[in-house]
Amino acid sequence: MRVVRLTGALAAATALWLPAGVSAMEISPSSPSLGQYVIVTATVSSKPGSEIYDPAVFVDWDGGACPGGAAAARTAAKGHFRRGLGFAPEPDNSFSNGTVAVSATVLMETTKQRICLYDVAGALSDSALIAVTPKFPPQGAKGPASRWRLAGLTGRYSIQTSFKGLGPAAARGVSKVGTFGCDTKRFYLNASKIRLDAAGHFSYNAPVAADNSSNYDAPIPLKFRGRATLKLHGTVTVGAQELKAPALDRAERQGLFPKGRWGKPVIKVAGTFSAPGYRVQPHTSLCSGTVALTLSPFIDSEDDPAGVMPGQGSARMATDPKHPNQPSPDEAGKGEPVPTYTPG
Repeated sequence: MRVVRLTGALAAATALWLPAGVSAMEISPSSPSLGQYVIVTATVSSKPGSEIYDPAVFVDWDGGACPGGAAAARTAAKGHFRRGLGFAPEPDNSFSNGTVAVSATVLMETTKQRICLYDVAGALSDSALIAVTPKFPPQGAKGPASRWRLAGLTGRYSIQTSFKGLGPAAARGVSKVGTFGCDTKRFYLNASKIRLDAAGHFSYNAPVAADNSSNYDAPIPLKFRGRATLKLHGTVTVGAQELKAPALDRAERQGLFPKGRWGKPVIKVAGTFSAPGYRVQPHTSLCSGTVALTLSPFIDSEDDPAGVMPGQGSARMATDPKHPNQPSPDEAGKGEPVPTYTPG
């Protein structure tokens, strides 16, 4: 992977206060997408006799300022879901002559997030505020996803659509590309009318076909013989459905994501559904109405980890590029225990 050095005003400003012999931070890729890992590399001070800490990386997914030292960074990270502290490991067989090369991996979870590096004395060595772009297809474990879905549910309405890249595509084993739901009633979307681009602009303005089969759990919804239409438009944002801190692994509990999956590009859609006179059951409300949903991506063709770093909210964030998915068993620094977390 090619490493790109930070340039321009950021690099110039950083150079003003870096200790002599310490290089500016490098980020690869330099323009990351939401849900993508970046590799951070730098050279930090390792003056003999100052080895109180191991080199560490601190991440603030709210983009806040760097804590003044490693001890303050550890305190700031503990129990705070949007922060994490971990090792910035040295390469194997590295040789220290007053400085040492370090590296770390960081998951991009928000549109602007702060990365801070600390040297062996616990002093702040370098920092960068990273701009991140939410776009589609969403990032999977190995890059942009091939087959994936957009899905959302709120109140009585739901939407689920399947994609291959940016184009609508039937899910494996399913002949339809997507459905709109009112209560338990399904209406099939017209694939040729689904629009989605890389920037997250979504639209649908067309009829939907009622599923009048008996393929439902009881009670089977009433049939609809009329003309139903769905008009939706949406734009990209960042999922904000927080997980419980600290994040000891990347698993998400199954359930609803009314604010969108944390750390994922999501689409907020709004519009109207019209099915004149239709009720799913005689006692239910009319289905026609205003629709507002947050659609989250779910990946079908590969691993779909939660958009969160292991160890977030603690001083155990996994940061070694050689083992990006394995949380360190040790603390980031010496002399203070890492808090444990027991799910409540």
